[in-house]
Amino acid sequence: MKKITIIAITAALAVAAGQLNADPISGTIDFAGFGATFDTTSRATDTQVTSWNGIFIGGGTGELAPYSGSVTAAQPWIFNNGALASFITFDGFTFDLNGSYVIAQGGSGPTAYVDVFGSGSLYGNGYSDTATTFSFSSTGSGSSVDSFQATLTAVPDGGTTVALLGGALTALGLVRRKMAV
Repeated sequence: MKKITIIAITAALAVAAGQLNADPISGTIDFAGFGATFDTTSRATDTQVTSWNGIFIGGGTGELAPYSGSVTAAQPWIFNNGALASFITFDGFTFDLNGSYVIAQGGSGPTAYVDVFGSGSLYGNGYSDTATTFSFSSTGSGSSVDSFQATLTAVPDGGTTVALLGGALTALGLVRRKMAV
């Protein structure tokens, strides 16, 4: 009976350790574009991007620094939105949006602006799901097509993975000690 218990505990720890082996992402990546189509002719009154054109990577830091290539984004994207799977994909990474909302919007004429904030999960290229914030900004008026800037900022888990691994090793040690008695 003790052997079955040991095998079951060892198997459970192996599964838990296997789920913790991928590293979280750290860093930021910037996107820019020259052809987002909005639902109105003023960023002060926009509620969504109806289509994207010409999105490119403007640079990155941390693990995201070396990436470049094509970028796609889901359309339409409503600013005050709930979850949106595969919202942004680039170079083997996927960003799933949990939700977004307008944090500032106003102005008039060429100084009209919209700033949107969101959060979600970034994963891909062997990295584990990492909590990530998303920010989007665009200015302009007089046309429904305008340029924009966006940034994804990965927020690593701050030690949760290490704590879970430590707990698993402690449990293994306790089981081993109990068997020795």
